[in-house]
Amino acid sequence: MKKFFWNLMTIVMVGLMSAALNSCGKDDEPVSPTLSVDETAVSFNSNGGTTSIGVVSNTSWSVSGGDNWLSVSKSTNSITLIAQRNESTEEKTTSVTVRTDDGSLSQAIKVTVAGAEQILELSGLDAPFAKEANGQAHAQELTITCNASWVIEGKPDWLSISNMSGTGDKIIKVWPTGTNNSTERRATFIVKSGIKSITKEVVQHGISSCYAHPVDVVTLTESSVWGYEFSNNIHHVYFTLIPELEANGLTNSDIEKATSNNVDDNTWVRRTPEQFREYGNYFSWYGLPTNKKYMLISVAYDNNNEIGEINRMAITTKVDDLYNSPYIDGDYISASLDVIDDQFVYRIRSTKDAVHSAYADKFYSWAVVGTSEFKTLLCTDAQIAFLISQEIKKNPAPHDTYINDTDRNKIRERLEGPVQEANYTLPANLLNDAYLQVVNWCILPSGEFSGKISWYWFDLMVSRGVDRKATLMPKKQESKTPKLIQFNPQQLKQEYKVIKLN
Repeated sequence: MKKFFWNLMTIVMVGLMSAALNSCGKDDEPVSPTLSVDETAVSFNSNGGTTSIGVVSNTSWSVSGGDNWLSVSKSTNSITLIAQRNESTEEKTTSVTVRTDDGSLSQAIKVTVAGAEQILELSGLDAPFAKEANGQAHAQELTITCNASWVIEGKPDWLSISNMSGTGDKIIKVWPTGTNNSTERRATFIVKSGIKSITKEVVQHGISSCYAHPVDVVTLTESSVWGYEFSNNIHHVYFTLIPELEANGLTNSDIEKATSNNVDDNTWVRRTPEQFREYGNYFSWYGLPTNKKYMLISVAYDNNNEIGEINRMAITTKVDDLYNSPYIDGDYISASLDVIDDQFVYRIRSTKDAVHSAYADKFYSWAVVGTSEFKTLLCTDAQIAFLISQEIKKNPAPHDTYINDTDRNKIRERLEGPVQEANYTLPANLLNDAYLQVVNWCILPSGEFSGKISWYWFDLMVSRGVDRKATLMPKKQESKTPKLIQFNPQQLKQEYKVIKLN
């Protein structure tokens, strides 16, 4: 019995120990790592975006990969992906890898951002090139807005383009390679990018069949005169005289837009051939500021109301100083009109202190006769100068000068000298007219005419049946507010006779 008990106890103990050993062996067996992700592919539209992907694992893990346009961050049980906007039209693709720290398991996640919608836009290069435009100095800018590569095709031979291809946004320059001495020329070129393309037209003015050209321009210190020569098919002309800086800011497209309404306004004057025939095709703008740069812009329209040539002419009023003035009055020069032996004799006397004469080579002296005081008052200095310039064209021979001393340096130094006098006998036909201007216009050492004419206005008192005498009248004052006069040169010549004094 006792032996049986011990045997039984031995069997129990062995069983318990075996069970214990078996139990200890199971707890020490290694656990296999696991790793899974919620998504293995993520897609964004071209705007990019943010997304989170869950990660399940029974061990530690890390994340790697991506690109400069994709940021990746890790939290306890997920990763966050932030994709930037894709400005390119090409799709962007990269991958992110989640891996257990022991490297035994990994999951790749493909990330895609769609390409942006293709953009191709052009702006600028809208104004026609002038026919004189030649070289890069006359270039216009063309702005290309694009989010991909682009190329220009079909460029005409007479056009130069600074960049024929590129990628992304770019401002390029376009210019004609030569003056257009033919008729207007038009051409197109194409800007291509991917499946998109835009055709751009370029125009360079040529010798237009419809034109209005300023001619016979005479400009003094405060007034200017010009006329128009125009084509037979002209329907109307617009013109304006504006400061040069303002004119430089006007493109031909701006000018065409401003003159397309067929009416006069505060800036543009509109005239038709009928109005030219009735009132004359010459104009005088007076009351202008001195020493100022202007631009005379003339725009011709044909009988179909299509715009023709746009003409720009620079006009600068002269400086108002002694250098630009004959200065035939004041203390230095005296003038008189005397009746001697039934003839009118015009006298000019130069005193020893005639400082003004240092600025002039010679003076042109002319008699300008008017039959009406009212009409005389309407005539501007520039119109008188215009009449004289027309006579000079007919007879360009040098005129007499009453300043005989050619050494102007001595005069500048105001050295003592004799009083000089010139007497001019006026033609007998002046006795039948009522008003007389004796005009002096000096030639500067540069060969240019002075900016002022100096003149005396005499009332002859002859046609009124009064005894012959000549009364010196005060000079009229021109308006200080810019005003425009339209006139016919032939009528002006009839109203004002211009006669050279000999």
